[in-house]
Amino acid sequence: MKYIVTIFWVFLLSQMLGYVGSAMSNSEYSMKTMAVMSLVLSVITFIVHAALPKNTSAGQ
Repeated sequence: MKYIVTIFWVFLLSQMLGYVGSAMSNSEYSMKTMAVMSLVLSVITFIVHAALPKNTSAGQ
């Protein structure tokens, strides 16, 4: 479930960032390109999360 939620939010935030970025730079907005970028960002997020060490000593 956390993967679906992560992909959903990364998709939404990437679309917003792409739209604002294209408007600021006077370039064409492409939803397809931003969808691919959101998938790439989701995979990077999952890899970083898996690579970070887990804190097993709570309260020390």
